[in-house]
Amino acid sequence: MPCSAAGVQKAMTLVKYSQPYEVTEHELPIPVGTEVLIRTTYAGLCHSELHMWEGKFNLGGGQSLDSSEDQLPCVLGHEPAGIVEAVGPGVTEFAVGDAVFGITFFGAYSSRLLVPASQCRKTPKALSDAEAAALAASLAEWDLEDESAGHSSLLSLIHI
Repeated sequence: MPCSAAGVQKAMTLVKYSQPYEVTEHELPIPVGTEVLIRTTYAGLCHSELHMWEGKFNLGGGQSLDSSEDQLPCVLGHEPAGIVEAVGPGVTEFAVGDAVFGITFFGAYSSRLLVPASQCRKTPKALSDAEAAALAASLAEWDLEDESAGHSSLLSLIHI
């Protein structure tokens, strides 16, 4: 079911490196094609986001890759879990109300975000949204079609 209501969402936005996030408001995204609109309930905190917050990536051996200020502002987070609020017209595997988790480049530290359906999975009934967000980093490694597997790993989480 496509989303037809316009609105705003809140996000934790990195505005300046190594400084606290700022709560900002953004236009509510509307899914198209095979996109899924997720109402974020949890987002995993990955080590790469800590590097982005610092403004540099430690490459080891005393070397680092510095980020430029033109990459800001930015809504970090790539391990969301939540509830499907809307789907694009090309989505057949998810429906409004499904509990899902996924992997995305950025944007999970927002109240809602668009994720390609191919990068989402239904949350196994044995897992909470918090556990699913922690599991999202392993999305490519786990076959969660079998809900009996029930793999989970608790990491640092951000509750939105």
